[in-house]
Amino acid sequence: MAMRAPRRRTGCNAPFLDTPQPSDGTEVSMLEQMRRHTEDIIRYYGEISRRIAGSGVEGIPHVLELAKQIETAMTDVGAEELAWIGAEIKQLLDQLVRMDAQLQQLRELKVILAQQPESEQSRRRSSSL
Repeated sequence: MAMRAPRRRTGCNAPFLDTPQPSDGTEVSMLEQMRRHTEDIIRYYGEISRRIAGSGVEGIPHVLELAKQIETAMTDVGAEELAWIGAEIKQLLDQLVRMDAQLQQLRELKVILAQQPESEQSRRRSSSL
């Protein structure tokens, strides 16, 4: 029984896009190579479609359509506009972070004031009048 030669990689990272090498040195007919290669491509396409569908997208044609829509949308919106809105969002987030820190300081102050004896709080109120 002849041993089968290892499969040669075709340059793609897909594990099933391999071209078999004849074990006895004879040439595999071009038609047979094309048939095998076509089957490999179909299996690989199916695998990609399965993985894409697993992420909630309807398959390769839908991914290509989405990519086209995104490309069209990106040509309608300039890079400068995206940079500007990104800077505006960052500025707003920075302000919210500062506001949160101030609110936390007020909460801490409220806790401290609530822990003081009642007589001390009354004295402070009467002295401020």
